[in-house]
Amino acid sequence: MEAVVQIYYRENDSDYCFIGSGFFISHKIIVTVGHNFDVPGKYFALLNGEFLELRILKKEKEFKGNTKIDLALCAFVDRDIVNEIYFEPVSEAPKRFEECKIIGFSVHGEVEKDVCYKPRDITQFIEHCEMHFEGANSGEYNIEFLALSLQNIKKGMSGGVIINTEGQYIGALIGPRLFNTPTGAIGNSNYFVIMSSSFKRILQFQKDSSS
Repeated sequence: MEAVVQIYYRENDSDYCFIGSGFFISHKIIVTVGHNFDVPGKYFALLNGEFLELRILKKEKEFKGNTKIDLALCAFVDRDIVNEIYFEPVSEAPKRFEECKIIGFSVHGEVEKDVCYKPRDITQFIEHCEMHFEGANSGEYNIEFLALSLQNIKKGMSGGVIINTEGQYIGALIGPRLFNTPTGAIGNSNYFVIMSSSFKRILQFQKDSSS
């Protein structure tokens, strides 16, 4: 089963409207970009022709720390879907960039697959950005990000996943206005974020603490 899904919203009894891409990281949880949830209404993922309702677990502004990332976690309301996905550690990922694929859905609902740039096109590396989770089992985890300047990214692909030639999931695509550091946003291009294996631990923690 494809790990990448289409995200939709629906207001009242209106038609379902496509808003972007997302991907599974656990049996229930999908990662997508936070700005997909800026529109009003209920949210759904399209799977096997069926619209399944989502609930938002955390959005961009709820990830606490010095660095704000346009990511959101959402989950299916009442079912498990797929096995968990593990990401390539960020320290190894730059060596494996050749021919990586960005997989997401365009606004036309078709799966788009583009080739990433080579390692020489890496524009900035940010290490150990902290994200905090608060609650009964509160904990602090480090997460590493790697930003690439990309072009020709089609609308709707934000939230898509990056897969290397060995089929390993190594990151997610986010937008330019949404990658902010303490000194401001990084440039005006699209950005590709590599997520370390610690991101998997963060998401696992979120699933455990919400059960």
